[in-house]
Parts: sequence; C-alpha cells; structure tokens
Amino acid sequence: MRLHENETISATVHQHWTTIIGPAIILSLIVAIELVAGFYFHFGFFGYGPLAYFVISALAAISFLYNLYIWRENNLVITNLRVIHNEQSGLFNEKVTELLYRDITEASFTQDGPLALAYDYGTLVLRLPSEGQVMVKDIPHPSQVMELVNKIRLGT
Repeated sequence: MRLHENETISATVHQHWTTIIGPAIILSLIVAIELVAGFYFHFGFFGYGPLAYFVISALAAISFLYNLYIWRENNLVITNLRVIHNEQSGLFNEKVTELLYRDITEASFTQDGPLALAYDYGTLVLRLPSEGQVMVKDIPHPSQVMELVNKIRLGT
C-alpha cells in the first residue's frame, strides 16, 4: 500500500485476537493428543512413531501459521485521507477496498453476543451513498474505531 502525498496513517486495526485463538487451541490439542498417545498409551503408529509424530505436528503447525498469516494480513488502515480495508481470504486471495471520507455517509458498529461485549470486539459498518456498505468484522474496540473514522470524516 502506497500513501498519497501529504497522507499520514492515523491507525492500523487488525482483527481481534479471539479470531486466531481457535487454530491455536487446535494446534495445542493435537500436540497434547500426540504426547498422550506416545507416552501414556505407548502408541507407535505401527512402527512409524517418530515420523508420524513429526508429520502430524508439522501439518498442525503449518495450518496454524497459515491462519496466523490470514489474521495478520486482514486489517483496516485509517489515514487522514481515506480508509483502506485489506481482506485476505486465502493465500492468493486478497480484496482491497479504498474508501474516501467524502464517500462515507455513516459509520456504525455492532457487537453480537456476550463474548463480543466482554472482549470488546465487533463489526464496523461503513455505509456508502450507493446503498452499499463495507463491513469489517471482528475488530477490537469498534466504538473507538468508529469515533476515529467519524472524527476524521467530519473534520473535527
């Protein structure tokens, strides 16, 4: 992403950490199951024990790193001139939406469920004059992000 002349970044917002906790728990469970199977039950994967443990651990780690990469690349960049939403949905699938402040008619947010309220994450909704909208899901502190967008948009 290149900045325009006289453009400065006000904030960069990634998805909330709770979106990556699921893959981290799965990785931990796979490693725990391997340890229990190997040491407690003496299960050797039919003579391929060390190789099987390595392959299973490597696949789980690669899966976690893939999810971490997707989480890291999904972000919202708020500058003094525009809002840029980078949405990475796969290793080679990226969608970038650039919104100028003059095109944003309304900014709002929703927090659905007790976890979203407890951990303060939600969905930011930026409405456009063409009846369209851009939704940025699972961002931390959505009220503060909305306030920042409105502050810059309204020039206050």
